[in-house]
Amino acid sequence: MGYIKKQFYCQNDFCWYIRSANVDDARELIKYYNFVAGETDYLNFGKDEFNISLEKEEEYIQDIFNDDTSIILIALMDNEIVGSLQLISYLRNRLSQNAELSISVKKQYWNKGIGSSLLEQAIDFARKADLKNIFLGVREDNFKAIRLYQKFGFHICGCRKHFFYINKEYYDEILMQLTLK
Repeated sequence: MGYIKKQFYCQNDFCWYIRSANVDDARELIKYYNFVAGETDYLNFGKDEFNISLEKEEEYIQDIFNDDTSIILIALMDNEIVGSLQLISYLRNRLSQNAELSISVKKQYWNKGIGSSLLEQAIDFARKADLKNIFLGVREDNFKAIRLYQKFGFHICGCRKHFFYINKEYYDEILMQLTLK
């Protein structure tokens, strides 16, 4: 099961916890995704573009929860979602040792350690799930995120030219990989 119990973190006077998402979080996750998409152009979708029904999101979360090699994590402060991470493994046997990672944190909580704690939990989960590779994509000018991923051992393994088209400008997607031992 893609499940992690509450893990508490504090940095200075700032505290949060991380746990696995469950179906009861679906409504708040939809709100969260639409909110963070309005704060930055670094995500794959814009403000209010996370158009999924509550039922579909609940079904998706339950499917991930029941998968031993995939997980959705949420970071919370005062029961408010302030960060989210998805580590989704491939279903096909030939690719099942690999997973795709996506992560977001509310802008007011950037540089507080939430992203690092989410990544730490996800990588630990991936090792226990016997995954071999974690892949992610990041916009070429998201330097803070690239440095964060490199801090955790990710390396650049490719580029998709003009992958993003935002505000009439094209941006490349940097592809990154972490190989787990």
